[in-house]
Amino acid sequence: MIDSIFVSNATIENISSTRNTWLVTISYSSCPNCRNQNQQVVLVVDRNTLIQNERGAIISPRELTTGMIVNASFSSAMTISIPPQTTAFMIQII
Repeated sequence: MIDSIFVSNATIENISSTRNTWLVTISYSSCPNCRNQNQQVVLVVDRNTLIQNERGAIISPRELTTGMIVNASFSSAMTISIPPQTTAFMIQII
């Protein structure tokens, strides 16, 4: 079983795409009461990633834009790059 991480109120910082994969960079606070403790991670989004709008309807990665605030669930297994990359399980616009 793959362990997952859930973050809330993350900001989409960048979006890029290749043929069948989207790379969505998000920043989030791992310590809401700390100063400048934002983390960044690149979410690898593919056809298995669930993406929902504010009403819960399933949407395409094409509908994501920089600046959106999202909740996200992704694999705890990450690359050692900076920022790390990992598989996205779910992205929900809030």
